[in-house]
Amino acid sequence: MAQQRRRSTAQDVLGDPEFMTNKSIRDYCNGGRLFCRDGSLELAMAAEELYAVLSQIAPVDALLAGRAGRKRAKDTSKHLIIAAEALKYAAGSMAKAYASFQKNYAAELQAAGVKSKPVKPAFKFEA
Repeated sequence: MAQQRRRSTAQDVLGDPEFMTNKSIRDYCNGGRLFCRDGSLELAMAAEELYAVLSQIAPVDALLAGRAGRKRAKDTSKHLIIAAEALKYAAGSMAKAYASFQKNYAAELQAAGVKSKPVKPAFKFEA
């Protein structure tokens, strides 16, 4: 009997959103960013593999051989590419969520003793 593999879910990776501290917000946003980034890479690779497999299938109609076969494969795999791009965007949004929290609650974070990252000095041109 084949052993059934249990898939992890976002709930398994991220856990329950318990936004009680700035650290919990940071950890949740970072965990979501990593989850989306990894998912995006996985879907992009799967899209390439799907395209490679489908483009090798010979059409039943000999008139559709060659270019048309690759077009069918591209039309099918493009949906995985779109999903990968959506997760890539979601990963960026997770990072922006925590950056927005830091920006909008800077006074409260500073009052609590949380040190902000030092700002890099502006670029200067020298003669």
